[in-house]
Formats: sequence, structure tokens, C-alpha cells
Amino acid sequence: MRVRAFTSVRDLLGAGDLEIAAGEGTPLRRVLRELAAQHPALNAKLWDSAERPTGQIRLLLNGRSLDTASGFDTLVSDADTLGLFAPLGGG
Repeated sequence: MRVRAFTSVRDLLGAGDLEIAAGEGTPLRRVLRELAAQHPALNAKLWDSAERPTGQIRLLLNGRSLDTASGFDTLVSDADTLGLFAPLGGG
């Protein structure tokens, strides 16, 4: 699975593009756990201690927001692309 990191998430991962093995029908939560284990700074930004999303990282799967899918339980494969964004604020 291709992981593309944007904005400050790129700094957390140390790269803008990564490859991570997902396998067919893997829950996204499992992929995110593995990614967070490899990049611990990402862990607290993704979810709290109960694995509830913190909202500090926005997820796009194949260009679509996971707000419209099954969230972290969405099934993914190696053919998918996951985008990670830190929401930008301003005024």
C-alpha cells in the first residue's frame, strides 16, 4: 500500500511517500498500527488510548475521505493509496 504524507505529517514520518504491506482485505486500523509502531510520533496524532480518532490527522483512501467510509475498519489492499494530512487552520 502506498502511503502519502502531507503537511506536518511528512515530518512525523520522515518522508512524503512510503510503502507498507497491507495484503488483501486488511483493516486499515491494522495498517495504521504498523505505521505508528514504525513512527511513534504518529501514534498520539492518530488516536487516543482507546483507538478513537483524535481528528489531528485526516485520512484519504484512494482520494476519498474516510468520513464517508467505515473509518479505521475499512478494508484495504496493497493496491490502495492512503493519504495522511494534518488539518490546516487559519483565519
